[in-house]
Amino acid sequence: MLKKLTPTLVPGIPPIPKDASPELRAYLTALGEALQVRLGRRGDPRDRAVTLRELVDSGLAKELKTQQFDPNNYVASNLGFETNTAPNLAVPPAPAGLSGSAAFQTVILTWNSAKDPSFLYSNHSLTEIYRHTSDAIGDAVFVGSTPAAIFADDTVSSGNTYYYWVRYVSTDSIKGPFNATSGVAVAATDVNAITTTMISDDAITTPKLATNSVTTNVLAAGAITADKAIVADAAIVEANIATAAISRAKIADAAISEAKIENAAITTAKIGAAAVNTLSIGGNAVTVPQFATATSSNLATSSSYSSAIVSTSFTFSGLASGATGGVIAMVSVQHAPADSSVGTGTIGLHKGGSVLSELNYTYSGSGGSQSLFAFTTQQNGSITYDVRIKTSGSKTSTYIINLVMLGAKR
Repeated sequence: MLKKLTPTLVPGIPPIPKDASPELRAYLTALGEALQVRLGRRGDPRDRAVTLRELVDSGLAKELKTQQFDPNNYVASNLGFETNTAPNLAVPPAPAGLSGSAAFQTVILTWNSAKDPSFLYSNHSLTEIYRHTSDAIGDAVFVGSTPAAIFADDTVSSGNTYYYWVRYVSTDSIKGPFNATSGVAVAATDVNAITTTMISDDAITTPKLATNSVTTNVLAAGAITADKAIVADAAIVEANIATAAISRAKIADAAISEAKIENAAITTAKIGAAAVNTLSIGGNAVTVPQFATATSSNLATSSSYSSAIVSTSFTFSGLASGATGGVIAMVSVQHAPADSSVGTGTIGLHKGGSVLSELNYTYSGSGGSQSLFAFTTQQNGSITYDVRIKTSGSKTSTYIINLVMLGAKR
């Protein structure tokens, strides 16, 4: 074979010299036009000359000979190249190992290489790929070809199942049988998505997650635990806690301090029986009852209040400015007139000589009466209360009067 394989550059035709005679100019012009036609630079391209290189490259010639072509010795053995031998009409074998998978809007097909020595198939050119949406080889359509043993079909649609067949084609365009009568099915349902089988375990790391991309519906029940330290300190605010969500079991012993209880929030029903002991009651919060009793006899009836029959000094202390204390005065009267007459009377509870409260009663002979006065005070210190009587009629009477005072701060 000739060692020089690089194409020889054909120089351009220079212009005709200006001092050429008219005869020489006409000759050179005709010669230049003839060369341009044969080089394909003008005229009909079908009239250009064919080189030996083009014959070899096109497959019409097999190889160049070592001796040069001699146009003066034109015989078949001296053409300068070997002509092609008879075509190889051997039928390629059926491909084996066809399989397919769907990924990213593409179906990937692979099969055994036709150049595998076990095929004894030396003139392989390419593999043709056919496809249909049903397993019917007679309706299959050509989708492409490749000299390799892998093919990517990017003309599929998600949601469809495709059936594939392949066959070999030799360098002499001899087509072999398909790989099988039944096609290889590939479901393209996941063509547009990344499925779990495509992702390795532990492959997705934190930097691959977009901000706010993890929502509650992708978290498994019980996935957030205290030992994983997933919840940051002070991360749970009031808005994250459902109404009535905190039960007694969630509150630690002694966790509720005085500052956590609203004023007047603890009602009577919240205090257990015998739960309040002496140490839980503030000084002077509950006053000791003040008791006074007196007897007055031969008191003439009068429509006006008598002088004080019984009195007591009642001390109220510890009231804050503007606070109110409650006072209960219990009065019992034993009224014995000189005869068994019937009449009416009025019991008056006085404070500092002024009527604080009064109640009417009826007597018949030696009769008794009990009265209960309740009132409030905002005054600290010692206060004198007394009981006075006024009755109808003109009889003298004997009275036994008891006065009990009881007070408490609110």
